[in-house]
Amino acid sequence: MDAGALLLRCEALLAEHRGPLTVARLRHLDAELRSVSEEKLTELLKQAALSPQSRLVYVAHGDFLGFTISSVSLASDPLLDGERKLYIPFQRYLEKQGQRAIALDHTLAGAAKTDGTWTHPDLVSVNESGLITGYEVKLRLSRSEYRLAFFECLANSIWANDRYVVAPDPDTEAVAGFARLAKRMPVGLIGLTVDQPDSLMPLVEKMQILVPCQRRELDRETLEELTERWAQLRTFLVQCGLSDATWTSQQSSRSISSS
Repeated sequence: MDAGALLLRCEALLAEHRGPLTVARLRHLDAELRSVSEEKLTELLKQAALSPQSRLVYVAHGDFLGFTISSVSLASDPLLDGERKLYIPFQRYLEKQGQRAIALDHTLAGAAKTDGTWTHPDLVSVNESGLITGYEVKLRLSRSEYRLAFFECLANSIWANDRYVVAPDPDTEAVAGFARLAKRMPVGLIGLTVDQPDSLMPLVEKMQILVPCQRRELDRETLEELTERWAQLRTFLVQCGLSDATWTSQQSSRSISSS
């Protein structure tokens, strides 16, 4: 079997199982894959995951080493501009850390924008414990911009367990001001290290929690309102194994990890 056929088989299995799988598990599920050594198949998948056109994501999280399928590829929208060009790279970074994540398409929100400005986050992630985090992505965060970003994130993601503004290399004064606001209101700040930030397809290499978020219990009522108007978000949460019942009982204390 050639390399292309092997990749197609692996992608089909990963899409079917909707979660990260080790190479050993992939070989166990498919007799054809067992005709290739685990080392060779691992190297093939790693190389494929490096391509911007690939939906494969290499997941290295603690002792777990495996692969999953992203809902998008880095090259899926070549017209991304502004802060939107960081959505997909940040989503893929979160997926590599073992989280399920989605970059929300605001054009699909429909009635979610009826009252004007701030109603929904840029990205949402769910970790293995069911903790939901909303993210507001910014290309830059300066002394003059941090307040607006803070309150935009608060308005968009107040329903989530955690909520973070995300920006590459935030200004030192902005971080200090952000920390003062965060003492009174539950919004955190994440700094990103980004390779080739001016390109159409930047790469998120690292994230660091600069200001921790005060965790809150999930606001089920607000989340229900969002999911009723926004099928994309509801579908994503269901794929993560969540439902109306688990939203109400979810009491996770596990946070996103910084790397």
